[in-house]
Amino acid sequence: MENAVLKQIILPAGRRVIAVSDIHGNLDYLTALLRKVQFSTADILILIGDILERGPRNLDTIRYLMELCTTHTVYPLQGNWDVDALFSSLPDELVFRILQNRKGRVTFSDMQAELGFGLTCPEEIPQLRRAARERFAAELHFMGNLPTILETQRHIFVHGGIPRETELDQLDRWSCMKNDHFFSQGYSFRKWVVVGHWPTSLYRDDIACCDPLVAEDRHVIAIDGGCVLKEDGQLNALILPDGNREDFTWTRYDHFPVAVALTSQEASVQWTVIKFSDNLVEILERQGEFTLCRHKSSGSVLPILTSHLMTPDDDESQCIDSTDYRLPVSPGDRLSIITKTRHGYLAKKEGITGWYQGELAWQAQEQSI
Repeated sequence: MENAVLKQIILPAGRRVIAVSDIHGNLDYLTALLRKVQFSTADILILIGDILERGPRNLDTIRYLMELCTTHTVYPLQGNWDVDALFSSLPDELVFRILQNRKGRVTFSDMQAELGFGLTCPEEIPQLRRAARERFAAELHFMGNLPTILETQRHIFVHGGIPRETELDQLDRWSCMKNDHFFSQGYSFRKWVVVGHWPTSLYRDDIACCDPLVAEDRHVIAIDGGCVLKEDGQLNALILPDGNREDFTWTRYDHFPVAVALTSQEASVQWTVIKFSDNLVEILERQGEFTLCRHKSSGSVLPILTSHLMTPDDDESQCIDSTDYRLPVSPGDRLSIITKTRHGYLAKKEGITGWYQGELAWQAQEQSI
């Protein structure tokens, strides 16, 4: 067992604290979110792991944070995706397949591209690793030496979760970073424990929503907004007005264009939400843009976007998160439009994902940087 690396600090009074998790290499979302909250040198930024991987700008994200740490007060923590950028623990054959299949979506792939290394076979992986270790020594050192847990006078920040709030440096490091379904495990704490790792939409059975979850009675907050991982994902920021206080607010950022509803629509009376953790469906009828499916575990029948099916030509398929929920909409409501179809719009209203089948007036959308 490798022990968790604990960093303990006293947050100064009078400085706002902003906590963000699970950026996953989406630098555009991070910079846009920081702009939205008007992040400045007067603030303290805490990044709760999974800074990298699966997103479009992994290497750029590392360098941005390295620079930000020299000009601002920033405390990055390590998540399970941040541990081994060079996949050193994996067989060369598997690493070769990852680099071929996820070009531009893993840090090692970004390094390969910047090196101009023309990878042709698994036997070249050791050579690529050696070149990456030499060329990107500063970036690898930065990510490899991040702490696991940040403890302050009133809060504990950790990517995955913890089973207790004492002897934190004796906990297993990997279990602190990869702790699935931590919010549902029932732990209670004296200090507030703030985690990421598991998209908050996976905790919700009744609705599709990536907003933060708060268990006030147990002092647990989960803030992973599914950035990059979810089609309707967002990047959440938990905002503490002062490190000595326990009150907080939060905000979200996504890149979806905003439109104003012109017609009303009532909410669904019954609906189904299919999540990553329970996403097997039976194909009933192929209808082009949509496919009529039966959710295997619940028996619910619903139309699913064919593009959401992983193997649409089979009799059964897994699907990405899907729902047939109709949003309650009034004229003048602002909607974030995820997908336009011939049967309406997959949209988000106040953080909740569902369908709208009325008319829209499109609004100008702030551009990410």
